[in-house]
Amino acid sequence: MGGHGNVAKEEEMVMPIEGSIRPKGLSQLLDTRLPLNRKEAFFTATVLPAIICADSFKYFDHFLNLLGLRDIPIDITIEQANIQFFTEYSLAESIYGESNAAKFPDAPREKDRPDLMILIEGSEPLLIAVEAKLYASTQASDLNRQMEQQERDVISYLRKRWPELRPIHAALLPEAMKKEFGGRGPKLIVTWEDILDKYKDVESARYFHEILRIGLRDYETLRAQSSPSNGDGVLTGAEILHRHQKGNLGFQTMGRQGGIHGGPLKDDVKNDTWQKRRYYVRKSSLHTTNWFLVSDFVALVSRKNLITMFEQVLENVETDDAAFGHRVRKLLEERGGVDALAAQCKAASQPTE
Repeated sequence: MGGHGNVAKEEEMVMPIEGSIRPKGLSQLLDTRLPLNRKEAFFTATVLPAIICADSFKYFDHFLNLLGLRDIPIDITIEQANIQFFTEYSLAESIYGESNAAKFPDAPREKDRPDLMILIEGSEPLLIAVEAKLYASTQASDLNRQMEQQERDVISYLRKRWPELRPIHAALLPEAMKKEFGGRGPKLIVTWEDILDKYKDVESARYFHEILRIGLRDYETLRAQSSPSNGDGVLTGAEILHRHQKGNLGFQTMGRQGGIHGGPLKDDVKNDTWQKRRYYVRKSSLHTTNWFLVSDFVALVSRKNLITMFEQVLENVETDDAAFGHRVRKLLEERGGVDALAAQCKAASQPTE
């Protein structure tokens, strides 16, 4: 009797799904139970390896083919293994102890982490480094800069240690992001859709293949929802400047990798891409490297705007008075008139922190 009573209690604890309809299949599970994990690390460190390493690396050559590699022998037997496969790999953090320190003298201190680092031993050891992006908002210039730093701090260092090393450095992106880059991205790009296509008939990779398929199917929706936990909204640089000048911005700080004095923001201002670039904004201050006051940003771009305008004015100094006056009036109109110019002069006079 006691045993039956316990069973009854256990049954009472089972929480039925709404409508008492149990989900059937992976897609329904994602709709009714836990939503899809949108973290990039999940796709690069779990989904991707589960697909390309399926069935004990039996179909790993599919992935190598996407990188332009052919006839690369792989052995994963413990006694004869010739491959090292790492995700989220930081060379600086992996060099520990006296033995490793001796093997890697003057190692880089920067903790760059390619999403995938694969070394295949041979007469010419093959080093594959992959930087992947999925739902996070990414600009071609940012990705190029990130991969250039990986090249400098990791790959070039290893080539000096092992002159015979053959490096392959690639980006793994959604097809939509690759098209947005329009040829401005890295030289070697593999798409997540390429992975889907290459492994569509691999039965042992079917589960995570379906996870990736659903993730790409809902790409635009998941991408649109993507935002940092510290951000309250997203605005273009032009919107930030305009609303700040009108006094109705409502946000105190904004974010960019490296902060107000970082290379990415300097490039935005130098190349005049800041107007269309989208920045995360916050209603309150946040004391981290990547966040800074909106007023500092406004001062920065206002100085650039003033310098550009005065340079254009000076180009017309030698023209006749009427033409010169017409040109100055036109420049003022393009920049919102005298009041807007005065506001920019005031903003530009504010020192940045």
